[in-house]
Amino acid sequence: MRNDRGTALARGVRETAEETGPVVSGPLRLLPAVFGLPGPGFPSSTVTFVFDGGRLTGEQLAGIVLASGEHDEVRALPPEQWRTPMPVRDFDRPTTAMEACRSGVAAYVGAWDRDTGPEGPAVRSQEAAR
Repeated sequence: MRNDRGTALARGVRETAEETGPVVSGPLRLLPAVFGLPGPGFPSSTVTFVFDGGRLTGEQLAGIVLASGEHDEVRALPPEQWRTPMPVRDFDRPTTAMEACRSGVAAYVGAWDRDTGPEGPAVRSQEAAR
């Protein structure tokens, strides 16, 4: 990854503004970091950092404008309501993000396989330090 446009946090703030409209402001906490394995449509590994940008107001949600060609829909649902539209293998990522937000401890999801989901359980930063 070329780092010609700032830190992971700065890039995330920029991408959020470019792809949806809202500008998030800090301080933003890291929730999980996810390492994705190559797979269909993704010939290379990926690294995703999820930051807590806070809660959006109804006005902010209504003002979201998606970047055409990159996204086709925006949804705001309570966590449990994501179980139905999401493949089971994908639900671990938002669950890990919500737990990190609740606990205040960042997590690492290593070896995410797009076909089968995570290789193992998420590791909390306190555990990784051991």
